[in-house]
Amino acid sequence: MIDTRITVTINGRKQALDGPTRLLDLLQARGLLGGRPIAIGYNREVVHRDHWGEVVLKEGDALDIVHMVGGG
Repeated sequence: MIDTRITVTINGRKQALDGPTRLLDLLQARGLLGGRPIAIGYNREVVHRDHWGEVVLKEGDALDIVHMVGGG
């Protein structure tokens, strides 16, 4: 059997995924949608929410997930 697992870096930590994974699917699986607003950096580029379904995480990619915090 071929191992399709990949390693990506999420918020500075290496993490294994079962294979190439859509960003939107990862966010849904981790319960990050529908709660506090988040911003996404993918390989050092900001990804607009409208494009989260188009991004596919691959071996060696880096993802930064930032929760928005309000206050004054």
